[in-house]
Amino acid sequence: MSPQETGEKHNLVIVQAFPANSTLTQGAIRYLEEFFHVYFIDLPGFHPSAQPLDEISLDNYVKYVEDKIESLNLNSYILSGISFGFLVINKVKTDNRCLFIFAIEPYLGYKYITLSIGKRIAIYVVSTLLSKVWHKGWFRNLMCRLMDKTKAVINVVIREMDPRTLIETSKLVLWYNKKLTFQDKPYVLLLNPRCNLIKFDKTLYEFVD
Repeated sequence: MSPQETGEKHNLVIVQAFPANSTLTQGAIRYLEEFFHVYFIDLPGFHPSAQPLDEISLDNYVKYVEDKIESLNLNSYILSGISFGFLVINKVKTDNRCLFIFAIEPYLGYKYITLSIGKRIAIYVVSTLLSKVWHKGWFRNLMCRLMDKTKAVINVVIREMDPRTLIETSKLVLWYNKKLTFQDKPYVLLLNPRCNLIKFDKTLYEFVD
């Protein structure tokens, strides 16, 4: 019998957005726990519990997530990725234990976000200086403006995330431009038309087409 038939909760495996971690998404996790058994995967270098990778790349993030999922030893699960997390989980090798893939505000590449070339270059330049200015007050204020985040969020980023990881991953996010390939799985898309970062129509078209 399925979890729905027995009244049990499905297992939901979630991979974070960029730049985020389980500290920043505690509220969402608590809400989801009312409906699912939630297994939140912090990517390496984004939380003190997950040590940074020696070499930062999308493929290495994918391998890390694959290993973490195997370690959970789940009989069945829903695989979900938030923003950049979707880019990672969409490349994860799945089998019949994965019921479907849940894309939450998915990041598909730089052409699918509203950041101008000027703003992307500005973020790229700032990110390359991170290790030197990581704990400076003015840097926190600048990051608030560039990333449209509150000071509380930026403080968590600076306190809990590895600067090198943030630098290399930001480069990946800012310039990623590979064609999306869907797995042979059902997909569920959660996309807010009022989101001011993701190009709604362009992203929706990829899932509808």
